[in-house]
Amino acid sequence: MDGLTSGQVLMGFRRLLLLAGDLQIDIPTAKNMLAIFCARAVVDEILPPSFLEDPFTTRYAPEIAAEAIKKLSINHATARMEKAWGPGDGRPVEELKVAIDQLTKEYLLSHDLEEAARCVRELNVPHFHHEVVKRGITNSLEEGGGANSAAMASLLAYLVSHELVSTGQLIKGFERFKFVLYDVALDIPNAAVLFQDIVVRGISDGILPKDFDASAVKKD
Repeated sequence: MDGLTSGQVLMGFRRLLLLAGDLQIDIPTAKNMLAIFCARAVVDEILPPSFLEDPFTTRYAPEIAAEAIKKLSINHATARMEKAWGPGDGRPVEELKVAIDQLTKEYLLSHDLEEAARCVRELNVPHFHHEVVKRGITNSLEEGGGANSAAMASLLAYLVSHELVSTGQLIKGFERFKFVLYDVALDIPNAAVLFQDIVVRGISDGILPKDFDASAVKKD
């Protein structure tokens, strides 16, 4: 059985937005729930960000679109979506973070690409792979950088080349790390240099765009 096309998914969301008024009669919080639903769909790359600003959405569901954009515009929007719904399969976010820390730290000890890839596959959370990227980078820096940073760069390239982690999730993970880089640098003074090395390697391996900016992002 074939999966849904992007056009069918888009049509399904549009039909759901048209029903928002009727849903709110029985479910007073329906519009807010739909805003979270749409925002989460954008985070998970099910919907393009432009969906929230296209003529149909702004005409028939302006309140929902505005609320979804608001949720996505806040720093750490992905984390907020995770708190709203979790990773999507009922497992607690913290439980998955512990599992991700374990697999990335074990990889840094063994440098076994195939075993690490198997663990990522078994996690079965493709929409949460940005966390694998972010925590993998963090752990490699905390373990001393240098050879560990190079090893993590190799793992990320391996996961992308074997289609276990999408380019979108990879870039999202790198972007999320930029938000914590200042904090990481408090304990690891050369964190920015080590991160730059990983970015350069990612560009060289063709998994990051050539114009990717490794600069830290200041929190508001």
